[in-house]
Amino acid sequence: MHENWLEAQVTFVESLGSATHAYCSFPGAEESLTCTLPGSVRLHDGESLRLQVPPESAYLFDAAGKAFRRHAPVAPGRSPSR
Repeated sequence: MHENWLEAQVTFVESLGSATHAYCSFPGAEESLTCTLPGSVRLHDGESLRLQVPPESAYLFDAAGKAFRRHAPVAPGRSPSR
């Protein structure tokens, strides 16, 4: 089983046709998390989501907005981050 997942609870769902935005909360976080999912995904407030981000697709920034150095390999066809 992968250990790089986050269990989040859906607090609000915005269906836009081609995309679904799920606004989520998760334990220990003051801020909410917004997930953009395919429009075919149907969610309801209160549902749980298990979220996982491939390391090559993750971008992390410090409080000043400066990107952290990337340690994961860059996926083929993508340009490396700063």
